Amino acid sequence: MGNRIRAAVLAALAFALVTACTAPASAPGPQVTITVPPRHPAPIDPGTVASADALGLLDAFQPPAGAVALPGAPAEIAPEVWSVGIPSVTQLRQQTRYWKVAGGRPAIAVPAGSTAAGTESGSGPAGSSSGQIFAWPATDILTERQLEVSTSTRGDTTYLRVDALVVYRPAKPASATIPSGVRDAAVTVTEDISRHETRQAVTDPAKLDEFVRLVNDLRTVPDGRMNCPISHGLTVSTELSATAGGPVLSTVVITTSSCVRLTVQPTGGDITFLDPSSRDHLLDLLGVAH
Repeated sequence: MGNRIRAAVLAALAFALVTACTAPASAPGPQVTITVPPRHPAPIDPGTVASADALGLLDAFQPPAGAVALPGAPAEIAPEVWSVGIPSVTQLRQQTRYWKVAGGRPAIAVPAGSTAAGTESGSGPAGSSSGQIFAWPATDILTERQLEVSTSTRGDTTYLRVDALVVYRPAKPASATIPSGVRDAAVTVTEDISRHETRQAVTDPAKLDEFVRLVNDLRTVPDGRMNCPISHGLTVSTELSATAGGPVLSTVVITTSSCVRLTVQPTGGDITFLDPSSRDHLLDLLGVAH
């Protein structure tokens, strides 16, 4: 009797073990889908590019033998003594370093990558300083890249000021794009000398579409102060609207004086300075003699 009970228990345990090993796996849980959004490169900031380039130009400068780097402007030289030709534009990045070296004015080595040997940049008050300019090729973003080395001697020590000056092309704001559908252009032509004004309208759809396309395709240029000699040029201001007498969408101003400029400004927005290379074609589309 005991043997039969023991056999039954062993059989039950064996059945339970087999059943556990062959039981179907539990159903999988709900599937979770993870979507990773595509990574878009951050837009390039022209000012940041210009700052990095200015530091690179400074690194290309080779100080004369025995020159000692200074932590800042030397107190021995008044700020107005340095003869530095700084471009008068808004889009400028400038980096400056100073050195001193024993003796008179040293020879300055041509930095690597510059397009030409240094040229005299002029002198400061009473000829107290002189300098050399070295230039590098422009790029799509950087319109001017130069290194100016100014020297000034006090006693038996010559001080060097090295300026990296980089001018960049500003990003074109979306507001500078003229909307499509322009069907009226109110053109005001002003003579620079006499200030005489004439007005005319352009309503030809083909000419207006071409005018808008050309302006929208223009790249920006750096802006700033300009010293323009008096000339017999014109200032042509064009107000663009979707209908005759309707709200002005944008205003394009073209000058033909000694300082050629081309700007676009949306109503209520900021002025953007554009490359004036298409000036003559634009004036032809407006029917303005030039």
